[in-house]
Amino acid sequence: MENTIFSLLPPLVAILMVVITRRVLLSLGTGIIAAAFLLAEFNFAETFAIMWDAIKGIVVADGELNTYSLYIILFLLLLGTITAFISISGGSRAFGEWAMKRVKTRVGAQLVGAFLGFIIFIDDYFNALAVGQVTRPITDRQKVSRAKLAYIIDSTSAPVCVISPISSWGAYIIALIGTILAAHGVNEYSAFSGFMQIVPMNFYALAALAMVFIVALRNIEIGPMKKHEERAITEGIVVPQDKPVPGELKDDLPTSTKGTVGDLVWPIVALVAGTVGMMLWTGASAVEGEVTILAIFENTDVTKSLVTGGLLGLAVALILFVRQAVVLKGVNANVFGKGMVEGIKSMLPAIYILFFAWVIVDLIGRLETGKYLAGIVESSNINISFLPFLLFLVAGIMAFSTGTSWVHSASCFQLPGTSLQQLISRSCCRH
Repeated sequence: MENTIFSLLPPLVAILMVVITRRVLLSLGTGIIAAAFLLAEFNFAETFAIMWDAIKGIVVADGELNTYSLYIILFLLLLGTITAFISISGGSRAFGEWAMKRVKTRVGAQLVGAFLGFIIFIDDYFNALAVGQVTRPITDRQKVSRAKLAYIIDSTSAPVCVISPISSWGAYIIALIGTILAAHGVNEYSAFSGFMQIVPMNFYALAALAMVFIVALRNIEIGPMKKHEERAITEGIVVPQDKPVPGELKDDLPTSTKGTVGDLVWPIVALVAGTVGMMLWTGASAVEGEVTILAIFENTDVTKSLVTGGLLGLAVALILFVRQAVVLKGVNANVFGKGMVEGIKSMLPAIYILFFAWVIVDLIGRLETGKYLAGIVESSNINISFLPFLLFLVAGIMAFSTGTSWVHSASCFQLPGTSLQQLISRSCCRH
């Protein structure tokens, strides 16, 4: 079934399932089963053997632990734990109180949310949670509607994370790129280098970030946002009172009342400094010959660096927590266990999706779906310059239909990556 029209079935089944059911894991699981079933040529016993081999490859590769994927999973768990302890230490609350004394206008309140969206780039979930909790008191006071605040948060959280290598999304995309490069024996550049080359071409993310500032500075209201903004300005009602607030965040973790801005800032500074420092160290250590910045980033061990930065960030967050619990008595030390558990639990959904996505990417690669699509494109003389535009439309429809980007990122990276690699290879052979 490899390199045939049947190789299109698994990704199409996964996409169709996620659009209809909006259940990501069920849809990815169905696509995985379909891919393994085709690879096994409808042999049930062989189907399970193939699935097990793909799953095992995430943990063990070539007889050794697959530290690449394991480090990424560990990094995500560290991010969740850091987020929990920043909240417990009162860092988000303290920053909100600090900013409220300094922001005096509606435009300023909106810009606080926009700038924080840039600063807190380590994870889109953490970004939305922290920026929402920090900015909400400021925007409420300046009569900015929750609808506009939601737009600002949503249009900065994921877009800024998707172009930052030191983030959960950056790690996820780098992992996908690494899988694709390894599958096709590409070793001219690393997954990290590939990711950095993609950033300037991520037009949607860059445009979304630019629009946030245009909307805030020019007081532009998009669609129904205008109705909410007019009500907030004239009546002081920032959210409808006649129905529950959708997406209202509820903090189940106790929060210290003695937290400071540093409880938010220093763990993030430590995370970034540790990650960047380790990237420079591992890159420089691996360079053979002249050591340049480009050579360092070409040879850096990004996953090990992410884990190192995560451990340093967590260490700082825990030190600040101990200070709040033992020295300042702002929070009970007994919440340590709950903070660890809740932090880990917050990232499990993302890890489940990532795990399933890795498996389906592997199986789609074995089916040579991209090679088949490349053959169709080449034989039909379709200009490959149209592929990015067509892919953008498909990805947009999927994201709009499902409300998630994790699942379609796997398919949308795998298919064009493989297709373009095959097309370039064939073009080189002809010339």
